[in-house]
Amino acid sequence: MLCNNCGKEIGTDNFCPFCGANQTPQPSRNKPASSKKSSTCLIVGIVLGVLGFIAIAVIGIFAAIALPAYARYMAMARFTEVTSAADGVKKQVELCFFDTENLSKCNNSAEGKGWRIAGANDYATKYVANITVNKGVITAKAIEGSGLQGATFTIQPVPDKKTGVIDWQIVPEQSSCFSQDLCGHTVR
Repeated sequence: MLCNNCGKEIGTDNFCPFCGANQTPQPSRNKPASSKKSSTCLIVGIVLGVLGFIAIAVIGIFAAIALPAYARYMAMARFTEVTSAADGVKKQVELCFFDTENLSKCNNSAEGKGWRIAGANDYATKYVANITVNKGVITAKAIEGSGLQGATFTIQPVPDKKTGVIDWQIVPEQSSCFSQDLCGHTVR
């Protein structure tokens, strides 16, 4: 033990032989934790644990709502590639009509002066399975995967007899994209 006054080693005596000071026992600095403090920590721990589980449950509910909506939105965005591909074929059908003056000649694999309508599978892309052209009517079909489920989009030419200009009409009853809610937001 050390002297409280001079700090020299004095053994176990309560009297310092070097400075003559009486030694009083020092209180221990390592007090045992009270039971009140440990029970407070336990309660705080339990409350934090419960709040953590509630937060995880809320995040799970948001994910259950948001993921299907996101997948539907992505499928609609992918389907715009199908409608855009059909728009490209419209130009070839218009040129075919202006050249031949007969829509019945405007089919897949037909060609003429400055225009060519390719084969149905020649139009295949990442999301387009094929595009068929029959008497000027264009049907674009999506792939089966990526939420597109093979949806179709059909448009038909309507030539103006006076001006010779072609107007295009969507054929909803032949376009399954409307019933699958993939194309109504972009083309109606």
